[in-house]
Amino acid sequence: MSEIPAWYWMLIIAGLSGMFGLILFYVAMLLRESMMTVREFRFMLMDMHDVMDTAKEIVQKSKKIVDTVSTTLDAISETILKPVAAIGALFNRIKGFTSKFSGEEVDDEID
Repeated sequence: MSEIPAWYWMLIIAGLSGMFGLILFYVAMLLRESMMTVREFRFMLMDMHDVMDTAKEIVQKSKKIVDTVSTTLDAISETILKPVAAIGALFNRIKGFTSKFSGEEVDDEID
């Protein structure tokens, strides 16, 4: 009875070997899942590049549209609004000139 039978040792070594094998199996499954995740991420990254290129094209087109509208509004301002303001300033001067004869006080502000 002073000695432990061999089959006890075999059971202990088999249990430890099984646990070590199970740990290696889980590590292998973790690596496999990581590789699959990286592969999926690469595909998503390629799709993201396509989406970014499309968004860049849309932004460039919208910038062109905004520039065109801005140029059009500047042209309208030059051709319509400035002459109208000049005519308003002329009427204000005429009003100031006629008010001197009538004796009224005139505001010099242009509305």
